[in-house]
Amino acid sequence: MIPKRIAVKNFLAFGEMPGNKPVEFVFSDGEPLWVLCGANGTGKSAVFDAITYALYGEHRGGKIKAEQLIRHNANGFEVTFEFEFNRVDYRVSRTRPRKGRTTQHLLKQTNGEWKCIRGNDPAGQVDAADIKEWVSDTLGLGYDAFTNSVLLQQGKADKLFTASRDERIEVLKGIIGFEQFEALSDRVGVAAKERARNADGLLTQRDAIPSVSDDDLKSAETAVQETQSAVSAAQGTLAKANERVTQARQWEKAEGELKELTDKIAAADERQRQGRKIRADKQALDSLTVAVPVLEKLFKLRDTITQLKRESKKATDTVETKIVEREAAQKAVETAREKTQLHKDEGEKHATIAKGLASEIKQGEAFLAEADAIAGLAAKLETCDENLDALLSQATSQEEEAETALQTANADATRTETLLSEAAKQQTRFAGVKVGVECPHCRQPVDETHATKFRADFAEAIKLLQGERDAANTAANSANEQLMAVRMIRARLQLQKNEREKLIAERNTRQSSLNKLGVTADAAELRTQLKAKEQQKLEATTRQVAETQQHKTATADLSRIEIQHKKLDAELKAAEGAKTKHDNALATASGQEQTTLAQLTQEWNDRLPQIDGVKVEAFAAERDRLLAENVTEKFKELEQDETRRVEWEKRRDNVHAEIAAIDEADRLPEVKAKEQQAQADKAAKEKQNTHTVAVNRHTELSNGKLQRETLTLHHRDAAERQRLHAKLDKLLGDAGLQLELVRDAEEQIIAFANETLQHLSDGDLSLEEDTAQDASTKTFDLRARRGGGEPIGVAFLSGSQRFRVAVSIALAVGRFASGRSRPLEAVIIDEGFGSLDPQGLQAMATELKRLQQAKSLQRVILVSHQPDFIEQFSVGYTLTVGENGTTATAFRR
Repeated sequence: MIPKRIAVKNFLAFGEMPGNKPVEFVFSDGEPLWVLCGANGTGKSAVFDAITYALYGEHRGGKIKAEQLIRHNANGFEVTFEFEFNRVDYRVSRTRPRKGRTTQHLLKQTNGEWKCIRGNDPAGQVDAADIKEWVSDTLGLGYDAFTNSVLLQQGKADKLFTASRDERIEVLKGIIGFEQFEALSDRVGVAAKERARNADGLLTQRDAIPSVSDDDLKSAETAVQETQSAVSAAQGTLAKANERVTQARQWEKAEGELKELTDKIAAADERQRQGRKIRADKQALDSLTVAVPVLEKLFKLRDTITQLKRESKKATDTVETKIVEREAAQKAVETAREKTQLHKDEGEKHATIAKGLASEIKQGEAFLAEADAIAGLAAKLETCDENLDALLSQATSQEEEAETALQTANADATRTETLLSEAAKQQTRFAGVKVGVECPHCRQPVDETHATKFRADFAEAIKLLQGERDAANTAANSANEQLMAVRMIRARLQLQKNEREKLIAERNTRQSSLNKLGVTADAAELRTQLKAKEQQKLEATTRQVAETQQHKTATADLSRIEIQHKKLDAELKAAEGAKTKHDNALATASGQEQTTLAQLTQEWNDRLPQIDGVKVEAFAAERDRLLAENVTEKFKELEQDETRRVEWEKRRDNVHAEIAAIDEADRLPEVKAKEQQAQADKAAKEKQNTHTVAVNRHTELSNGKLQRETLTLHHRDAAERQRLHAKLDKLLGDAGLQLELVRDAEEQIIAFANETLQHLSDGDLSLEEDTAQDASTKTFDLRARRGGGEPIGVAFLSGSQRFRVAVSIALAVGRFASGRSRPLEAVIIDEGFGSLDPQGLQAMATELKRLQQAKSLQRVILVSHQPDFIEQFSVGYTLTVGENGTTATAFRR
């Protein structure tokens, strides 16, 4: 990761540049080594707070509420961090208003354009969770790992080698890109467990299957053969029973047919004896069948014709009446239409007159309103203060003086707050100093009296600074209240002046409008004219309303008369339709009467004068009696009896022969034969079931033996696979490949660190691993060795020595990570140089320049307030506090 640009606006001590622009730190690619300098309290460390807040949403103060990071008197802050990672440029930014929620943006540069990484927002807006996930996936470092390796924070330079084992492992794993090895190990571990479960499952399945011997299989095979013989015998018996059922069915059928033939021959003999009567009945039935329907239809038609003649006469009378009524209604409609049109024309004429007068009245009212408005504006102008301009000028000067006083008070409050914060940090650091160690202020061994005095001094200093801060805040609040009061006065006077100028402009505009129209501004004269026109409009409107009402009444009368006329039209058409319908029906019925008469024979026509409805009913009853006696069927059978008797007798002889061909034992009822068949079928099924049980038993034993042998082979294969996966899981675990990767990283980083530490300590200090620790549990457990002396824990080094070690390790981590999958390629050192003597500062500067020339790191950013040290470097930024907060000025020497 190579920092390229940091931009902050109203973030902690930083304000904003002219034009509402942020304060920017741009690190060009041609310069790998940069320094940020400035007096204490200017906000140098806040630059790196912006980096961690942009990436992780955290800073030195922890996860405090975001609104507390907003600069005093600002409405919100913005932070932007641009950096290169794996040859790709990224931009992460966060914006927080004082009231509202934080927004985040995540972009990468593609072909010179910034484009979104996640989501579809062209501006790159994402959720906080999106940035957290992306930073974890891309950089591989959390907040603690980042501040342990890339960023050496002020007062926490030795955080990496004093951190817990888990924190140090997180740093190394993030640099190495360890998650791919952990993921592989996890997958292999899961697979090993799955293989073990699979092997155990196969063994359980095999043991659940009983063991089968060869003797068991032979006994089962013998049972199959014996039951098969029994099945064959039972099926032979069943076949004979099935054949007997067929023969019994044929015998029963032949006996039934023989009885039927005998009955038919006897019936033919009876019909022959009654032949004369059957023929006479058939002749009478044929005559009645034709004549009765015709007679019934004829007498019904004659009744219909009589009724239609009466209805036709009635319809003719109705048509003549409706014609007279419709002619009277037509005359009434014409009279009503003339009356309706007259009232409509009069109403429209007076409506037009009233509309014209309304337009003239509206225009006159507008002129009158203008005249009244001009008079009102003149009255308001007379109430304005003559000294308004002088009072406004005086209030403007007072506002400028109050703004200057507020800026001075705010600067004093910020300065005292910064001093108080620094004193509190020093008090906290000294509070942890134990008796016997070196004092960080006087470099003398600390005793109880010494510690008590310094703690009391710190408490007194903080108390004085708190008083100064409270006084400064009170003064700032007072100045702010004074400014608000003066602003309210100036705003009120400005509002009055604006109102006066608005009144003058409006009066002149209205007066000019009336003059152009040639209208008088005399309101009294305009009111007289309006009153006369309103009276004329009232008269026209009254007449128009009266005519409209009369038109409405006439229209209603016309509608009623037209409805009555239409009703009479409809009634006339209905009457004419009814008359036509009756006439047509009468003609149709008369025609049908003649057609029906033609259907009767001459005999029936001759008898017709003596026939009435009662006789027709008697004829129908006689026909129905003959039909009920089946005369037609009897006559037909009588005609066919001679031919069919020969056939019946021949068939009777054949049936006798068929019965004789059936075995005497099979001449039994079909029901009895089926009972015998069911008994044979039951016996055959029982034998078949016994055989099926024997076959299934043989199959079960054969399959069981095969399954047991197959599962035994599968279990051997699964057990071998489980053994290989368990071995691979161990090799890839945290005691195998993962441990070797961490050890290798430690060795390379310690080698790089020793190279730098030798230069920084003039060969006096070197680092080595603490071999007293268990190799499987130690991670970056370091010891330092001075010259040829005994190694000691890093925690026991002096402050300057610990700082040299911390810088050496941070630079080594950066150099090591530059060649990894997640290259850090940058180190940021925030203060800490104050613990070095002049020779140490010179050695530090020389080593940093050496690394710069060797291009071991792509970017090193230093923070210091020591002039002698700063002068060793050619490019950087100077931070200064101004009225609008801290600003940054680039320099190049």
